[in-house]
Amino acid sequence: MANELQIWALDGGGQVTPVEKQKHTKESERDLEDALVKNPEMLMPRVTLIGRQTRTDGGPLDLLGVDGKGRLVVFELKRGSLRREAVTQIIDYASSLESMSDEALVEHIVDRSGNSGIERIDNFNDWYESRFDDQDSLKPVQMTLVGLGADADAIRMVEFLANHGTPLRMLTFHGYNHDGKTLLAKHAQTERDDVKRVGPQRNWREKEETRRKALDKRIAELGIRDFWNDVVSVFEEKCYRYVRKEGLAFGWRNIKLPGGDSGSNSFLAVRLTKTGKEIRIIFLPYAIHLCREAFNQSKESIGFQQEEPKKTTPITNEIKKQWFVDLDEDKWKTHKERLVTLADAVFEAWREKLRSSKAAAGVAVYKEIDPPATDSAGE
Repeated sequence: MANELQIWALDGGGQVTPVEKQKHTKESERDLEDALVKNPEMLMPRVTLIGRQTRTDGGPLDLLGVDGKGRLVVFELKRGSLRREAVTQIIDYASSLESMSDEALVEHIVDRSGNSGIERIDNFNDWYESRFDDQDSLKPVQMTLVGLGADADAIRMVEFLANHGTPLRMLTFHGYNHDGKTLLAKHAQTERDDVKRVGPQRNWREKEETRRKALDKRIAELGIRDFWNDVVSVFEEKCYRYVRKEGLAFGWRNIKLPGGDSGSNSFLAVRLTKTGKEIRIIFLPYAIHLCREAFNQSKESIGFQQEEPKKTTPITNEIKKQWFVDLDEDKWKTHKERLVTLADAVFEAWREKLRSSKAAAGVAVYKEIDPPATDSAGE
């Protein structure tokens, strides 16, 4: 039988007053869901909600989030007590997401973000990489059932699955009336202590600032600040800039890739090489797709090489590899004009593609398309 929570108010002098349990109403259930969206830490520490009423093959799931380790979490909320049907339902939802490829899963998330109080994510890869340094997949998908109480069958099933390694948690909230206010008590069934395993999660802005400082320090140690700033300055005038571990990424607004692949907004990266005396300039697959002829014409003169991109880098149906060239300061001066011309061509093609993609599902198109000014890392 489910544990019954009882609460007393201490009145002083050893006197206690039982706190009245609140009756469940449709209004209180809606209030609970709204409160959870605005205060996701009530669900679990360090979780970020990325979807609400998200459609899946199993039906619309209530809340979708990413936990402190970078894994996808399905939250299924029930208006009333959790029953055995809720267990099978959340497994249906989670298995539907788990069966998707990483690329399809990212597209699924981007297309359904930005609804009902959830922040819009235009480019999931950049959003994800800025928060989780060492995680390269959203899987395995985690599951959390949330209800206003739970019956014995649901508790038994959840405990059985948790004891056999299935990542399923159960949270039950209980409302109480006290001095004209509603109090909420949370009971976590099969709650696991992730804090010791994961460690404290830094705010993603703090992470970016840490990356920026580390990058600036290495540039100073290598004595290539002027060289680095010259390379960066020619690309950042027209593009957004993102700090990465090895350097910077540059891009534009999120647009759809051919064939329904996941969205992207990065087309170029500038990184420090292992030797530190050269700078690697990388054009990502979609940049090659947009200006294939221009790249083919410049391939030999610039000395481009090809390599497999990171797992999280979107590819197109036809372009699977990224193009790169390692340049010391003298080679940069030799190829600078050609590289700037290529970047400008990609930028213009990207902007034109954005303007013509208003009918594409899930793509945000903005009236104002000039990017904001950014400060160069290392200055």
